[in-house]
Amino acid sequence: MTTIHDVAKLAGVSPITASRALNKPDMVRPSTLQRVKEAADRLGYQPNFVARSLRTGQTRIVTLVVNQKTTYDPLMFEFATGVSESCRAHGYSLLIYPAKEPNSALDELIGKVDGLILTDIADQDSRVEDLLGKIPIAIFGESRHRIPQVDIDDAWGAMTATEHLLGLGYRDIVMVTSDVKLLFLKHRMQGYSNSMISAGLTPKFAFGSLDILGGEAAMGTLDQLPEAVLCVSDSMAIGVMRYLNLRNLQIPVVGYDGGYLGEITTPTLTSVKQPFYTAGEQLAQGMFQHLRSRRSTKQVIRPTLVIRESTWPKAPDTAGES
Repeated sequence: MTTIHDVAKLAGVSPITASRALNKPDMVRPSTLQRVKEAADRLGYQPNFVARSLRTGQTRIVTLVVNQKTTYDPLMFEFATGVSESCRAHGYSLLIYPAKEPNSALDELIGKVDGLILTDIADQDSRVEDLLGKIPIAIFGESRHRIPQVDIDDAWGAMTATEHLLGLGYRDIVMVTSDVKLLFLKHRMQGYSNSMISAGLTPKFAFGSLDILGGEAAMGTLDQLPEAVLCVSDSMAIGVMRYLNLRNLQIPVVGYDGGYLGEITTPTLTSVKQPFYTAGEQLAQGMFQHLRSRRSTKQVIRPTLVIRESTWPKAPDTAGES
């Protein structure tokens, strides 16, 4: 069986340096890292993870906790890809843990992995409170605790989307949202409300489940059709568009997420695009920095508005013209 000593000899470095290159690549020069990797590949070296875990107390595994869903979520896949690429660059493996409930207990993972990355953060999230001091954690969201966290500036994103519709001449704008107690929904609703109030207008909400059917159902709760609709997710926006299409109605619709779904709708969907890959990559980097030095970083990333065919300027009011 090939050992780390064999790899070190072929690469022309000490066994300690070879071990660092394979386990903590950020601690060695790029040229040394390349030589060690080439030697390991040539010899077919496979590290003994069990022995290393027993020796160091580290598993070199980070777990990404996601809510278990019945449908494929391309946005979470994009986020997980960013996390995975960062893990690979730091010599870690990524384990994805689907939780059946948003607040599922995670005690069974303590001692089995080096850190947890939590998503779908709720206000006063009990998972964060329960895990503090037991295992390193990082969150995709916002927390008052000094832990690594990356968040999307959802209030700013919703304000930008609302101002886009206001700039097109619309005043009766409804936000289609959900009553699920998630922080990102709270922030999007607040951003929309701030823009409407600043324009001297009253915020209006329609509620449904956070999916296509929920968007369609939310429109059915309205007493009259608004001039335009802003949705808290692309899936809800697609539900709104389906509601309109079935009734041969046309009003501007804006989504929030910016995934591929908006590119295949008819019309294509104007949406606030979230940089999920970047968020995942940076959050994982924050986790690794925390594991090395116990330093905690907080980053807020701004999304961008992608304008497509589902929004257009309001037609001029011709009432009273002869």
